[in-house]
Amino acid sequence: MNRTQKGAVFNLIVMLFNVLVLVFVFTELFVIKRFFQSPWEKFWVPVAALLLLAVFMIFYYRRQSRLEVESDERDNIIKRNAGLICFVLTWVMLGISTITLQFTVGIEGCIPLWLFPFINLGIFLLVMIVYNAAILVQYGRGRGRK
Repeated sequence: MNRTQKGAVFNLIVMLFNVLVLVFVFTELFVIKRFFQSPWEKFWVPVAALLLLAVFMIFYYRRQSRLEVESDERDNIIKRNAGLICFVLTWVMLGISTITLQFTVGIEGCIPLWLFPFINLGIFLLVMIVYNAAILVQYGRGRGRK
């Protein structure tokens, strides 16, 4: 596993963790209508983030061999293809969110302002998950062609 693959695996894990945090915060704020009242709720997110960072440092910087290269042309092509997929996905998701809101509240309807950061963050997380998954899929497909 080279550095690009390690970074993609770690980022995929972090983005999925961020989705869980976003769902938790959204539920706390708008469903339960309270926000981090117990000491445990105030510290679990930073502790989990530090734990993920420690695992990443060990995982990412440990090389399998001294001959392992940092990056090559194939890594750059894979990253470029994944970036292109995510660029298109971003515009598609922004269009879908706009059309969904239009059909949900109507053309003359009002949308609460607090909803927009959650929509944008959700789109960002989805795009980053697809980006990292696209990198891993391209590496997996490359092995089968040899």
